[in-house]
Amino acid sequence: MRDTPSETIKNTIMPELLLFIYLTLFNLLFKGVCWIVLTLFRIALFIFRWTIEIIIYAIRFLYRQLSKVAAWGWRKGFTHYRTRYSRQLTP
Repeated sequence: MRDTPSETIKNTIMPELLLFIYLTLFNLLFKGVCWIVLTLFRIALFIFRWTIEIIIYAIRFLYRQLSKVAAWGWRKGFTHYRTRYSRQLTP
Protein backbone atom coordinates (compact mmCIF):
# COMPACT_ATOMS: atom_id res chain seq x y z
CA MET A 1 0.00 0.00 0.00
CA ARG A 2 1.33 3.31 -1.03
CA ASP A 3 0.67 6.49 0.93
CA THR A 4 -0.93 9.43 -0.75
CA PRO A 5 1.11 12.66 -0.85
CA SER A 6 -0.96 14.23 1.92
CA GLU A 7 -0.40 11.21 4.18
CA THR A 8 3.33 11.26 3.41
CA ILE A 9 3.54 14.94 4.36
CA LYS A 10 1.45 14.27 7.45
CA ASN A 11 3.62 11.31 8.47
CA THR A 12 6.92 13.16 7.97
CA ILE A 13 6.05 16.65 9.21
CA MET A 14 3.70 15.90 12.10
CA PRO A 15 6.22 14.09 14.34
CA GLU A 16 8.76 16.90 13.86
CA LEU A 17 6.08 19.51 14.47
CA LEU A 18 4.92 17.72 17.60
CA LEU A 19 8.53 17.42 18.76
CA PHE A 20 9.03 21.15 18.17
CA ILE A 21 5.86 21.97 20.10
CA TYR A 22 6.80 19.65 22.96
CA LEU A 23 10.33 21.02 23.17
CA THR A 24 9.08 24.60 23.06
CA LEU A 25 6.56 23.93 25.81
CA PHE A 26 9.19 22.09 27.86
CA ASN A 27 11.62 24.98 27.38
CA LEU A 28 9.03 27.53 28.51
CA LEU A 29 8.03 25.34 31.44
CA PHE A 30 11.68 24.84 32.42
CA LYS A 31 12.35 28.57 32.22
CA GLY A 32 9.26 29.29 34.29
CA VAL A 33 10.21 26.75 36.94
CA CYS A 34 13.77 28.09 37.05
CA TRP A 35 12.48 31.66 37.37
CA ILE A 36 10.16 30.66 40.22
CA VAL A 37 12.94 28.76 42.01
CA LEU A 38 15.40 31.64 41.62
CA THR A 39 12.82 34.14 42.84
CA LEU A 40 12.05 32.03 45.90
CA PHE A 41 15.79 31.65 46.54
CA ARG A 42 16.27 35.43 46.33
CA ILE A 43 13.39 36.00 48.74
CA ALA A 44 14.84 33.42 51.14
CA LEU A 45 18.27 35.07 50.97
CA PHE A 46 16.72 38.49 51.58
CA ILE A 47 14.81 37.23 54.62
CA PHE A 48 17.88 35.36 55.91
CA ARG A 49 20.10 38.43 55.51
CA TRP A 50 17.71 40.69 57.38
CA THR A 51 17.20 38.07 60.09
CA ILE A 52 20.96 37.87 60.63
CA GLU A 53 21.26 41.68 60.69
CA ILE A 54 18.45 41.99 63.23
CA ILE A 55 20.05 39.30 65.42
CA ILE A 56 23.42 41.07 65.25
CA TYR A 57 21.77 44.39 66.11
CA ALA A 58 20.00 42.81 69.10
CA ILE A 59 23.23 41.21 70.33
CA ARG A 60 25.06 44.55 70.06
CA PHE A 61 22.26 46.33 71.89
CA LEU A 62 22.25 43.76 74.71
CA TYR A 63 26.04 43.88 74.93
CA ARG A 64 25.97 47.68 75.27
CA GLN A 65 23.29 47.55 77.94
CA LEU A 66 25.09 44.84 79.89
CA SER A 67 28.36 46.77 79.62
CA LYS A 68 26.67 49.87 81.03
CA VAL A 69 25.16 47.87 83.88
CA ALA A 70 28.49 46.17 84.61
CA ALA A 71 30.35 49.50 84.60
CA TRP A 72 27.73 50.99 86.89
CA GLY A 73 28.03 47.99 89.21
CA TRP A 74 31.82 48.23 89.31
CA ARG A 75 31.66 51.97 90.08
CA LYS A 76 29.06 51.46 92.77
CA GLY A 77 30.99 48.58 94.29
CA PHE A 78 34.26 50.49 94.25
CA THR A 79 32.63 53.57 95.79
CA HIS A 80 31.02 51.42 98.45
CA TYR A 81 34.31 49.69 99.21
CA ARG A 82 36.23 52.98 99.31
CA THR A 83 33.77 54.59 101.71
CA ARG A 84 33.62 51.54 103.96
CA TYR A 85 37.31 50.71 104.08
CA SER A 86 38.80 54.14 103.46
CA ARG A 87 41.17 53.90 106.43
CA GLN A 88 42.72 50.68 105.23
CA LEU A 89 43.53 52.02 101.76
CA THR A 90 45.91 54.68 103.09
CA PRO A 91 48.63 53.37 105.40
